[in-house]
Amino acid sequence: MRGVKGAAPTPTFKVSISYEDGWKALGQLTISGPDALAKAKLCAEIVWKRLEMDGCKFSESERLVEFVGANVCHAGIESAERHDPSEIVMRLGVKGHDKAKIERFGYELVPLVTSGPPGVTGFAGGRPHATEIIGFWPALVAKPRIAHKVTVVTAGGS
Repeated sequence: MRGVKGAAPTPTFKVSISYEDGWKALGQLTISGPDALAKAKLCAEIVWKRLEMDGCKFSESERLVEFVGANVCHAGIESAERHDPSEIVMRLGVKGHDKAKIERFGYELVPLVTSGPPGVTGFAGGRPHATEIIGFWPALVAKPRIAHKVTVVTAGGS
């Protein structure tokens, strides 16, 4: 090889930092029959209002609402919109730092199956539970801030 050139080392290390970033829960139901989309939207509103009545209010950035099957991926494109789907998968989710509040969300889907509008099904996975969110933060750290240490461990100890 000829003409290979390098550059001076950078003054930083690239690090990948993982950290505890709260809790999340996600659940879904299938809503079928006439007016499926309208019923799914009503079901979502019922969940949010019941949670709020119990003191568990989630901001828009802390909650997820999807109506899979209503062409929500292409909302706003007239040719893609369908206004009368006969079944919708309603996905609801929440995230936050209060685990008890996230767990409370999980109890609101079952009543929709037992006493919600007709055509609600697809609850085979059980109620949603809070699961930990692991955040990721790529960063640059100045090399002098990192202490180097090498440890050699052998089969008989260290």
